[in-house]
Amino acid sequence: MKKILSLLLVLCLLSSFFATVVPVQSGQPKIYTPYDPAILGPEFREKDLPIDNSPDLISGSSSPSSDLVYLENKTWLVLDDYYGRYRFRDFGLVAEGDFTEIWVALNLSYPVGDPRPTPVITSSQVSYLLAEFENNIYPTLTNYFAEPDFLDGSFSLLEYLGYFPEGYYFNEDGKIVILISNIMDENYYDPTYPVYIAGFYSPSFEVYFDRNIISIDAYDWANRVGPSAARPYLYESIFAHEFQHLIHDDWQPADELFINEGCSEFTRLICGYGPDYRRYNQFFATPDNSLTEWGDQGDINILADYGAVALWTIYLEDHYPGILRQFFLSGVGGIEGLNLALSSYRTNFNAVFHNWRLANLLRTSLIGGGIYNYFSINLNAPGVSQVKMNQIKYQYVPWTYGSSFGTTKTALGYDTGIKEIATYGTDYVKFTDWNTRGTIYFDGNDYATLEMGWELIGDVWYSGSGVDLIDTSIVGEGYVNPANPFLTFETYYDIEEYWDFGFVQVSTDGGASWTSLSNEYTTFEHDVNALPAIIENLPGLTCTSDDWVNMEFNLSDYAGSFVKIRFRYMTDWATTYEGWYVTNVQLSGSPMALAKLQLPVNFQVTVVQAVYIFGRTVLIPVDMFVNSNTETGRTYSIATKPGYTILVVTPIMASGTADYKFTVVPSAR
Repeated sequence: MKKILSLLLVLCLLSSFFATVVPVQSGQPKIYTPYDPAILGPEFREKDLPIDNSPDLISGSSSPSSDLVYLENKTWLVLDDYYGRYRFRDFGLVAEGDFTEIWVALNLSYPVGDPRPTPVITSSQVSYLLAEFENNIYPTLTNYFAEPDFLDGSFSLLEYLGYFPEGYYFNEDGKIVILISNIMDENYYDPTYPVYIAGFYSPSFEVYFDRNIISIDAYDWANRVGPSAARPYLYESIFAHEFQHLIHDDWQPADELFINEGCSEFTRLICGYGPDYRRYNQFFATPDNSLTEWGDQGDINILADYGAVALWTIYLEDHYPGILRQFFLSGVGGIEGLNLALSSYRTNFNAVFHNWRLANLLRTSLIGGGIYNYFSINLNAPGVSQVKMNQIKYQYVPWTYGSSFGTTKTALGYDTGIKEIATYGTDYVKFTDWNTRGTIYFDGNDYATLEMGWELIGDVWYSGSGVDLIDTSIVGEGYVNPANPFLTFETYYDIEEYWDFGFVQVSTDGGASWTSLSNEYTTFEHDVNALPAIIENLPGLTCTSDDWVNMEFNLSDYAGSFVKIRFRYMTDWATTYEGWYVTNVQLSGSPMALAKLQLPVNFQVTVVQAVYIFGRTVLIPVDMFVNSNTETGRTYSIATKPGYTILVVTPIMASGTADYKFTVVPSAR
């Protein structure tokens, strides 16, 4: 059923596409500077791109200096990420195993006029990678996670649409297809662009071909394949990363992005390719990057997101062996699923996160019974960065905001433009040169900062447009009169069909929980790859109303009750339409005033005291009690110089960002 619905939506969404390219690095490198690999993220996997039959600018020459033998030729699709299209390309079958087929594009050239040599794929490289996939990657990941769905090509959409004859993509064994091509990304069209897409998994390909497929780039295999290469195991790890996404899509299709990406990052270790300390360092440079909100600091710092989730999944497995598989097979995604899996250990997501953010700082097993350290990687090894800390080198500190340290800079020095922290991001503030003991006073924001979203224009509320991953609400309240139990309002909406939604919701418990209302305009239908949080809130409004509509919801089930009403607008990772307009809202015939929804913030605050005793530094982490109503607290520290004190601050909220302030008052001598 999942695939059938996707088939229908592929046809509906041919005009809607978007793909994100990873951040550019500093400077304009010379043409032949080795390019850095990247992997297309979730915003690409969750979108259906149109097929473009127009000719492209690929060079007419085929791959040079290759000893490949083509066992069979067939036409598959390739990605043109730069223009947001799929294109047909001829491939040759070059290797086949028990579980796998490897196909290489017959033409791997760059566009006409491009000075770069055509990538070369050799038979020895293909044979090695086939053996690596068959004997290591496939059994390791299917044993650790699960087997992917069996797809043999019987229900290919391309065949159904008449592009190819019936049975063209059929394979009775349902072997996994690995397509090797020169992926048409920004680097493909511009040789000065320093980053290229090394691989991707597309659920749309599964629909088009009814086969399990991953796609890999052809660039520089000579230096990026094998244990002795200049970039050892690079493409092997890409094979494993994308294969995990393929399996994850079958077993946890509604999972949250940070867990899916974390599982893919974790495959490096379980397949024996070693840790990627460079990605960890990207995160350690910006630890205020949210663990759970993918891309909260923009594409410019997306590598920090990968570093964060890689470390998170490693920490989970180090301390709760087998937890990822248990979560994977439960069928319950997101933090809820992790809490379900962690319940057998009598802990939960927030508690584990609390320890993880300290492990990234402390990296020791001398305290806490090992909970402040990793077991399978060594973060104290040479070349591994320390967590970035904001430094204050004096004892008396007046009230100071976290945002006063300025905007977050990436490991490469790019300015994210972000001063406040998103949920499950962490600030570390280090105090040194204390002559006496002191007390740290803390005061966090009560409510999240929501810079985008609903605004009142005249007497019309407007959701705004052009913002990805927005979750914005306006709320009102009133009494549902049994004599007239209707909510009425005037509205116009133009919302990305089946991906983004507007919800009209009711609460009878003061906003602790919400129920989405339904009428003739709402729908449960959605793209199978829609944002999980959006799916959880269906039914809702999507597509376009074409014109202003007088809309009505029957609240007979709530007659005689005081209720809250919420208008909630949610978008996914990419592509937004005009949005949603609401005015003249009435409940039981009486006007209802609306206001922006305020989202409460809770804080995890820990004070780490580094006390110098008999020639050695002893670390003492102490959790600050923070009043849940006022978000204030205080903690006494005994860490006088040469010791030091570190304030560790994490906000937790549904959406938006949060700020905080602190002061330090020295004790009397």
